This record gives sequence, structure tokens and C-alpha cells, in this order.
Amino acid sequence: MVIQSIQTALMLFLSVLYAVLILLLLIPRKRSGVRLRPDATTYAPPLSILIPAYNEGKNIGPTLQSLLKAAYPNEKEIIVIDDGSRDRTVAIVEEFQRRGPNIRLIQTNRLGKARVLNAALKQATHEALIVLDADTTVAPEALLAIVQPLSSPEVAAVAANVRAIPTRKFLTWFQELEYTLSSAWRAAQHTLKTVSVVPQFFAAKKSALEKIGGIPAETATEDFDVCLELTRAGYRIAMEEEAVGFTAVPETISGLFRQRTRWARGTLQVIAKHRGLFLKKDFLPLWLFVLPVVLYWYLHALLYLPTTFYKIGHDYWFYFLHKGQFFSFEVIKYFLGWFTLFGVGRMIFQIITGWLTPTFFYGVVLLVCTLSYSLTFLSVFRFSGGISKRQALAIFCFFPYCLLTLSAIFYGLFRECASLGRAKIIESRVRWEKSL
Repeated sequence: MVIQSIQTALMLFLSVLYAVLILLLLIPRKRSGVRLRPDATTYAPPLSILIPAYNEGKNIGPTLQSLLKAAYPNEKEIIVIDDGSRDRTVAIVEEFQRRGPNIRLIQTNRLGKARVLNAALKQATHEALIVLDADTTVAPEALLAIVQPLSSPEVAAVAANVRAIPTRKFLTWFQELEYTLSSAWRAAQHTLKTVSVVPQFFAAKKSALEKIGGIPAETATEDFDVCLELTRAGYRIAMEEEAVGFTAVPETISGLFRQRTRWARGTLQVIAKHRGLFLKKDFLPLWLFVLPVVLYWYLHALLYLPTTFYKIGHDYWFYFLHKGQFFSFEVIKYFLGWFTLFGVGRMIFQIITGWLTPTFFYGVVLLVCTLSYSLTFLSVFRFSGGISKRQALAIFCFFPYCLLTLSAIFYGLFRECASLGRAKIIESRVRWEKSL
């Protein structure tokens, strides 16, 4: 009963969140309308494109090729910052340099992404910047589209519509869907004028970044940190959904888990760093909408993850193992019910036929499912141009992937709290030793 009450409360929050996101996405917004043939009034300042790279020999070639092919009516300099790569990254960049004079190479030695970007920032010629991960390619019209919001004096940075590149690995299909939902999240934030993350591919004003001291390097998620720094400085961050980038994603569970653990820890670091933004009227959408939702997912991981695993294991024991039934057709149906949409469909059928008695809990589950999949299909059709067979299969089997990412959040929260605990012990010991 307690477990069901906890899950009901979490699902009620999710139903409100999904409903709000759907409403925000349905609000009409002005589009840039930029295509490959801009007119004389199209905003197109000269660009400095910064690409941090470390062991990106596999990806840097396609990235540079996409930038050279991208339509842009003004000058664009490309600055690649190699941070001590041990593969062919430098050789590939030097090969591209021989093709044209607009590609520059800076070499550093394991400074980290934020610090190498700050090194490149000092050498960038132009006010309008593009920051692009070395494993991310851009669509032909993306450069022109992403700079359009920069024409507004209040806008300091612009996030792109970043899509994951699917491979033959099933894990990347889930990430393709997840990145689409992330773009929908940023588009909803754009409506509230409070975009909080600029991942993989974004535009920015050099003067604005210089005003805040460059890209923050003290947290593990600089793409979140820089947005809050710019917001604190009085700027606005926008999102341009017509600026499309395609990024490589982890193909193994271990790689994905490490990435999401880092994101979870870095997000907590950023929130702790910017806790002074809470409850200030100048940042109302941020602390009323963005930060509570971000913090909610940690609570969701802490409560929903263990209660769900307990429920799955308890029912499997009670209905099958307890009766000596380890594996059977009924066991397969049981796990299909948990890990695919088969379970939702079966529950609806059982309620309609009277096999299950309608309860408040089942009603909340159906509400969350309805809103969740409405948001999913709205996002897929708007931000990735339609649903593919890969995405349909990912939607049908998305629940296990959710448990995996929630596990990474749970572990990241544990690691960060343990790290903070160790830091406080060391700090207390130093104070004690100084007092002797």
C-alpha cells in the first residue's frame, strides 16, 4: 500500500509535467524561416566555429566536412582545439587544413573541454560563435538557422535541435528517441524564455561569454552551468529547432552509464553552485519550472526505482517462483507486461472487460501513459520529422531504458553525495589542524 501510494504521487506529478509540456509545445512560435536561399535581410554575421576534440579521429572528418558543406553567406573560420589526442585526430585536421585556409588547429594537453574552449575563445576572430562537439555534424542550413536569435540584443546563446545518430546497436535507438524528447524539453523552455542547457551544438556571443569569464570549468556539465551563468548576468538563452545537428551517442551500456552518471553529478554541482538563483523574482520561470523538474528526477530515481524493482521481484516470487514456476509462457507475459507497452494494453483490456476493478491508481497510470505517449508522438513528429520503425520499436520497449537511466541518476546522486561528504571531512580536518 505504501509503495503504491509513493508511485501514485510520483505519477501525479508526471501527469502535470507532461500536460504542461504538451501545452507549451502547442503554443505557436515564430520560426526563423531560414532555408538554403536567404534574402538580403537574413542575419548572417561572420562566424568563429570552435570544436574541442580528444581522440576523435573517427568523427572529426565528417564533422569538418559537414561544416564546409553547410550553406552560409558570410565568412566562417573553424578552430579545432585538440586536447592531447593519441589517435589520428591531428593528422585528419591537418589534412583538411591543406584543402582551405579557414581551418585552424590549436593543441593543448588534457585541459578538459571547458578550458580548451576558453583557450580558443581568446583566439576567435568574430563576435558570433558556434560551439560544436567533434562527434556532431550539422545539417546544410543549420549554421544560418542557429544564429538568427543572436540578432536580438538580449539573447546570448542559442541551443540547437540535436538528434542522436542511430546505429545498428539497439541502445542507440532509445537515445534517438530520448534526444528528440530533450529537444522538446528545450523548446518548452524557450517558450518560457528560460532554456537551461546548450548541448553538443550551440551558438553564442563572444562578448557575453567573456562577460561571465568564459565557459565555466568547475562543474562536470558546462553546458548547463554556462546557461545559468548567462541567465544570472541578465541574458536570455534561446532554442532554434530549425538548426539541426546529429551527434554520436554511446553504443554500450557501460559507456551510456558512465555518461549519465557524469551528467547526474554535474547537474547537482551546477544546482549547488547557483542555489542563489532560487526564489528570486527575476528568475521566476527558472526556479518555478526548470529547477524543480530537474530536481524531481533525482527524487524519482530515489523513490520510483527501488519501489519498481521491489514490485517486479515481489510479484515474480509470489505468483511464479513461490509455486516452483521459474520460466513459462505466463512468466514471459509477466515480464512483457512490465517492460513493454503490452502491459498497458493488457491493463486497459482487463479494466474494460471487468477483470480488473477500476481504481484511482489504475486511473493515474492510464493518465500518465496517455500524456506520456501523446508528448512522445508530438515530439517525434515535430523534432525528427516523423516516426521510423526504429523509434516505434524504441517506444514499445522504452521502459527498461528508463530504468537504466534512472539507475545512472541514482548512482550519480550517491557518488556526488559521497564526494561532498569526503570533502567536508577533509575541510573539517584542515580546520582542526589549523586550530592546534
